[in-house]
Parts: sequence; C-alpha cells; structure tokens
Amino acid sequence: MSFNVYLVEYSGMPRNHRGIFVETKEDGGRSGYLYQVTGDILHGMVYQHKPAKEPETSATFSGLKELIGTVTTNNYVHIRSVVDSIPPPKKQYDGFKKIFPNEPLRRCHEWTNEAIQALKDRGIIQRPVSPSTSYWIYSDKYQRYCHVHEDGRTEWAPEASGSTSQSSSSHH
Repeated sequence: MSFNVYLVEYSGMPRNHRGIFVETKEDGGRSGYLYQVTGDILHGMVYQHKPAKEPETSATFSGLKELIGTVTTNNYVHIRSVVDSIPPPKKQYDGFKKIFPNEPLRRCHEWTNEAIQALKDRGIIQRPVSPSTSYWIYSDKYQRYCHVHEDGRTEWAPEASGSTSQSSSSHH
C-alpha cells in the first residue's frame, strides 16, 4: 500500500504559500499530514508538520494540488526525518536591508522544492507512472499524456507502443 504525496498551495501575501501534503486517510476522507515552513524572511521561518484535512477544504486553498509521487507505507516513517533535516529559511532582512546580499532569497517555495528533491533523491517518493494519475494531463493536440514542469520542460508519458519519453521546451 502507498500514499499519494502532493505539492499544495494556499493563498498568501506577497506570494502564495506552498507545502507538502501526504494523503494518509487516517482521519477518513482525504486527510493526511502537511509538512511546511511558516513565518517570514524578516524574522526567519520555522518547520512544522501537522495533521491536515483535505487541502481543498481550506478557505485559503489556491487550487494547486499537484501529485508529485507516492510513498509506500514502509517508507512513510522516513519522510519526517528527511524533511526535518532541511533547515527552514533563516532571517534574511533587517528592516529593508538584505542581511546576506550574495545569497538568493529562500522562502516556503524554495524550502518545499528542496524537501521534495531530498525525498526523491533518497528514494522515499516514487514518481507516479500511470497516465491515470493527476500528475499527467492529456494533450488533445498530441493525443498523449504529458506533464509540464515548473521550468517549462514538457515530459511525455510513454506511449502504449513502449516508446521512450521525450522533452520539449514548449507548453501544450
């Protein structure tokens, strides 16, 4: 048995808030656990994990719930230790002055991306492989399933004939 792992986004200012939602269904429905950092770059952020209801039920849910993979029940116990090891964004501003001018800003988006990558690198999150998952969208133009990554790359699901996936820089 495995659990779905999602990138989720909630409305926020000055930009939306992101986290990782693991759908364990422990409390029924589509409940699970949310892994995130909270706070701001004026004071520093803190890591938290907490039980959560289905993201879509939140008044601040932005509409983004992207399946990033699955985790087996055996590997689920390792998520927290891996995510705990990703330091939350530190205080980066003193008033309007950037404290570390040579470092890029790091907020919840960056932390979430780092945590997802660490989980993938350690083999804890497995990529979805079925076109029936929400990771894939169907391109009517090309009559195939694809996934458009944040960097603009398009990943094509293998065709039934067994051909390999390919990348393109255009959105479909």
